[in-house]
Amino acid sequence: LMVRRPPRSPPFPCTTLFRSLAVFARWTPAGRRLTMTGANEHMAALSGIRVRTVKTSAYVASAVLAAGAGVFFTGFTGYVDRFAGRGTDLDSLAAALLGGTQFIGGRASFVGSAVGALFLVALTNLIVVNGLALEWQLIAKGSVLILALALQTVGRADA
Repeated sequence: LMVRRPPRSPPFPCTTLFRSLAVFARWTPAGRRLTMTGANEHMAALSGIRVRTVKTSAYVASAVLAAGAGVFFTGFTGYVDRFAGRGTDLDSLAAALLGGTQFIGGRASFVGSAVGALFLVALTNLIVVNGLALEWQLIAKGSVLILALALQTVGRADA
């Protein structure tokens, strides 16, 4: 007698999403157009890419992903409030910059941003476990953000 189990859901839906986006950006023509448009709009237009269409598609995709993130956040907290996600903008910016995304554009990595987000979560958990106040979380995140920007500025050849 064989018992069939239902198919398993991915253990980490965000990991699956990041991997899918990384494959999309790296190995599909649409992803390469998106990357090129982000790196240099003028050169993308000169090479025949419809920059306005690519940018509009990127904003729509961003809105859809933000809505999905809102659903995940609501499921995580179990509470719906229009101010529930306030203050997370610094976290997302710091995660992207820690992951190697250049502040001036042109270089980004979904996997790097995921690693940056994991680092920030670990840093926040470390501060919470040690019983420090909320202000120390903000100081630590701000310091990490300033350090990431400083390292990018030092790493640029034209700076």
